[in-house]
Amino acid sequence: MEHDPRCEGLDDEKLVADVKEYGWHVVKILEKDETPGWAFSVGLYKNFNHPEIVVFGLNDEVAHFLINAIGDLVRAGNRFAADGLYSDLIDTYSCIFKPVNPVWYHDFLGYANWFYGGENYPVLQCIWPDKSRRFPWEPEFNPNWVWAQPLLFNAEADSARTVALLESMAD
Repeated sequence: MEHDPRCEGLDDEKLVADVKEYGWHVVKILEKDETPGWAFSVGLYKNFNHPEIVVFGLNDEVAHFLINAIGDLVRAGNRFAADGLYSDLIDTYSCIFKPVNPVWYHDFLGYANWFYGGENYPVLQCIWPDKSRRFPWEPEFNPNWVWAQPLLFNAEADSARTVALLESMAD
């Protein structure tokens, strides 16, 4: 399997051990040039029958903390639903979860595909608002932050805002 070269310091054995010990592992893909980094869980579906979580455009430590916080809530019995609005995940801001279209699994969730032996698992994208509490698909969303969050619920590269990100990964 090909691993994203920006995915530093991860090995297959650690991922499997973390999923067994903690219930999930967080994979972090580092920011590159003018394209965002992202992080995603591996193991939530296997251990808790909950969709995996992916988040884009946050500092890698914040993204890691966020996914672990979501994982802790899932382990405690909480469920996150598509189009659900959840408060206080990032400071006092509400995040919304959108289902990731499977067309994006290959490009953005390589280690999860490896772990599950294919693309037969659900994923939710945790999408955060700007400081005015607007989401990236809203016209008034901070234009300086649009690049940070692709909209992976859309299947086409243009509407998903993945063109530049995919080009950066091809380099």
